[in-house]
Amino acid sequence: MISFKWSSRIVKGFLVIAVVIVLLPFHLSPQSPNLIATPVEKKDIFAEAGMEKVWEPDIHVAYRGKLVYEKYCIGCHGERSDGNGPASRFLDPRPRDFTDERALFKFRSTPSGSLPTDDDLIRTIRRGVHWSSMPSWELLPEKEIEALVGYIKTLSPKWRYFKPESPIPIPEPPVYLGTPESAERGKKVYFDKAQCTKCHGGSGRGDGPSANELKDDWGYPIRPFDYTRGKLKSGDDVKDIYRTFVTGLNGTPMPNFLENLSEQERWDVISFILELRKANKDGKK
Repeated sequence: MISFKWSSRIVKGFLVIAVVIVLLPFHLSPQSPNLIATPVEKKDIFAEAGMEKVWEPDIHVAYRGKLVYEKYCIGCHGERSDGNGPASRFLDPRPRDFTDERALFKFRSTPSGSLPTDDDLIRTIRRGVHWSSMPSWELLPEKEIEALVGYIKTLSPKWRYFKPESPIPIPEPPVYLGTPESAERGKKVYFDKAQCTKCHGGSGRGDGPSANELKDDWGYPIRPFDYTRGKLKSGDDVKDIYRTFVTGLNGTPMPNFLENLSEQERWDVISFILELRKANKDGKK
């Protein structure tokens, strides 16, 4: 028997697909000047500042990626790649605006403020983003995903002037991870040094005192993540959680803890988060 939680997700998924099917023909009417994704025309502020380009796209790869985008992505991200597809008005969080000159990507292996690597973009496309309308595209052929990444990188001028910084190394989980002693240390860091309670709350449910006031860099309200339920947005592996701690989430109030927490303190906080998730799974308060 399918649980209510999963059945509601399935219903939501079908509703999003139905909205795209119904509205897309009207959005791409015969009168529309561009029937495939066309980036919003914006000034190249980097060129105006006299910067030199460090990268040029492979136009053949980008064209193939544009066709993939038209087939799978346009319903949410829009014909102009600005996050205003026909389904976007029904979605929370909003689909990404790929044309934004800041090119802020949340899920990366690179330092805060950096562009993501191609592998980062491929990972997000393959995994999807849990608790959002971004599905997993793991069944797409590898070449199509690579071409799609090549096209996405043509949409914001920033890609031509900046290279992604080197990924932050993620160490192997220590033997003490998940022990009661580590979780207790992590609880202290969570409450005091890292002040995670301001947003995520003492129980990790995303109900801290600042929760209702937070906005992302595009001006949209954003809720802190509830650590106690379901899948984590950037992956459920402990290394995924660690990566989020050291990179932060660009474009959101979630900072990085690369400088102000030690490696042990980060793993200890993860031990505490694992304890919160287990307590919720076991029905404890």
